Amino acid sequence: MKKIYIAIIFILTAILIFGCGFYFGKYFYSPDKNILAFEKLFIEKVLASKGEVSYEDRLDLESAVQNIKDNQIKDNWQVFLNSTTEIEAQKNALDLLELIAKKVSN
Repeated sequence: MKKIYIAIIFILTAILIFGCGFYFGKYFYSPDKNILAFEKLFIEKVLASKGEVSYEDRLDLESAVQNIKDNQIKDNWQVFLNSTTEIEAQKNALDLLELIAKKVSN
């Protein structure tokens, strides 16, 4: 009987610990700094650009996106790079930023 009580207390303690970790982890979530760095660079170098993006800026953007461990963002970046028209590029840029916003807000 004593073993049953110990087992129940152990299980309840584990549930409490994991439950608190999940609950508080949700509120103290820190988004990937690499995603935020890429987002900032993308806004500064692409969206705020007054002309064509320089070769050096494109290298910086490519390097920043490679630091991200999220394949969805990398795939959307490639879709953006493969845009053939300005309207398509605008749509793909919006899709990329929406995905980034979703990733950093979860």
